[in-house]
Amino acid sequence: MHGGRHIGRTITISQRTHTRKANAKRRPSLRQMEPEVALAAATLDIQFARWDLLREALSHRSYLNEDASATESNERLEFLGDAALGFIVAQYLYNRYKDAPEGQLTRRRMALVSNQTLARWARRIGLDRMLLISKGERGIALPDRVLGGAFEALLAAILLDRGSAAVEAFLVPILDAEADELVARTMAGNFKGRLQEIVQERERITPTYKMLDVPGVDDERRFTVAVMLDDRLLATGQGTSKQRAEQAAAEAGLAAYIAQERAAADGNDEATGMIEG
Repeated sequence: MHGGRHIGRTITISQRTHTRKANAKRRPSLRQMEPEVALAAATLDIQFARWDLLREALSHRSYLNEDASATESNERLEFLGDAALGFIVAQYLYNRYKDAPEGQLTRRRMALVSNQTLARWARRIGLDRMLLISKGERGIALPDRVLGGAFEALLAAILLDRGSAAVEAFLVPILDAEADELVARTMAGNFKGRLQEIVQERERITPTYKMLDVPGVDDERRFTVAVMLDDRLLATGQGTSKQRAEQAAAEAGLAAYIAQERAAADGNDEATGMIEG
């Protein structure tokens, strides 16, 4: 009886080994892939053991209808890359700004992992020219959401192929070059300008500010202001002056808007999965 189990395990291990070898044989080489993948390999200067991971990281969902051999978009990698990015950035900020309280670290992390920041990094390394997308989307400016997601997917591909140390070696120099400037801009308190940039880019509207409560002569000087997107209340804020209350509302609105954007993206991904399933 024991001998039978041993033989069964041997057969199972042999089958798994055969399957791994067969899968390895089926994986295309870099030469067999699209020019965009070869361009990414040359530009990024990262030697992948599995070039199919790099190809998947570059594959937008629209490309699946263009090439039958493309069976996975970069969305699953984006999910993993988002987690890896969040951890590395949090660790970087924790070590770099040793005296910053939790609230400041959170705001700084938000600035560094925003779609706008990730999209700028993606364009800097040329990802906008390397993405595998549908013919109808080629040659046009890609949204920050697409480029930011591709950057996260690339981090995941590096993680799976080369390990966490390779992801840090790729990402930390970018953080070293930009973190201080982005943090300084965030801590300067220009949340109104930042919120306006994002909302105008996404929805082509300008946030407005509405005074909700004006203190009387004998009251403590606390103004309450709401930030509105058309008729939609985004957030409120308080301050000892109208300007400070508007900045507080914009800061809260920025956090709320980014959270809503991420929640909507996750909801769309789940809905797509249900339709496809």
